[in-house]
Amino acid sequence: MKSIILPNGLTRRTTTCLTKAGIPIEKEAIIKALKDGTLYPYRNPRNYGKCTHREVCRWAGVDASTLPPPSS
Repeated sequence: MKSIILPNGLTRRTTTCLTKAGIPIEKEAIIKALKDGTLYPYRNPRNYGKCTHREVCRWAGVDASTLPPPSS
């Protein structure tokens, strides 16, 4: 099954995940959420895994390897 890319450039699944987490689909907001640990695979938010994380990082132009792990 092929993913449907929405006009915002993200898949429907990723857009739904971010929306349910209360994160606006804006590059600045997503970059901030990535850097402060709000978005982190298998922790925050629910259903946000490594594939979704890669997609979001690629879309936002952020190198995932430079992101700090979230605080416990």
